[in-house]
Amino acid sequence: MTTKTTQIFYFSASGNSLALARDIAKRIDTELVSIPSVLDKQAITSDADAVGIVFPVYYASNGYGIPLIIERFINKLEGINSKYVFAVCTHSGMAGSTIEKLQKLIKTRGGELAAGFSLNMGSTDMPNEKQQKLLQNQKKKADTISEYVVARKRGKYETRGILRKIAYVIPLHIFIKPVFSRRYRKLSNIKQHLHFMKLVPFADRSYQVDPQKCKGCGI
Repeated sequence: MTTKTTQIFYFSASGNSLALARDIAKRIDTELVSIPSVLDKQAITSDADAVGIVFPVYYASNGYGIPLIIERFINKLEGINSKYVFAVCTHSGMAGSTIEKLQKLIKTRGGELAAGFSLNMGSTDMPNEKQQKLLQNQKKKADTISEYVVARKRGKYETRGILRKIAYVIPLHIFIKPVFSRRYRKLSNIKQHLHFMKLVPFADRSYQVDPQKCKGCGI
């Protein structure tokens, strides 16, 4: 009998997604691969039967949710048409339609998202009591995801319900997207009216690090 194998690719900024990826990996005894470490390859492949993608939600309020680095990663994925693909996105408020957007991206690579999960992991500035509660939720979620993946179950997509989608359409296009675009145009120091996602790579022009506050975590 062939042993089922799993490989988890992750991207983490503050460390939340990495912590969750490690929790899942411990439960199913699998390999963790940092997405930035493979992104310079022309094509990204995996010998495992199952491929997991763990990442934080970005620009959820803008209606997208997928970090640019994750989009670039998926656009280089090859040979996933016969693999069990699952994803987990972490956030501090809402995941929006992130899983749906991801599902569409994976389809462009010939694959299918078997299951998509989301988890609120809060932020670093919240009270300790709330952090502890979210940490307990993280452990429970890791158990749920691991059991789902080991059994190779399909059809779980944690995304915004239909009523919330309908209610969100008008404010998204009339108020939220224009505000996001203006903010990123300012961060990018670009006067042209580029599409929001084209502005994102230039937003770090305004990014600064305070050496007094940096923890030096190395992530």
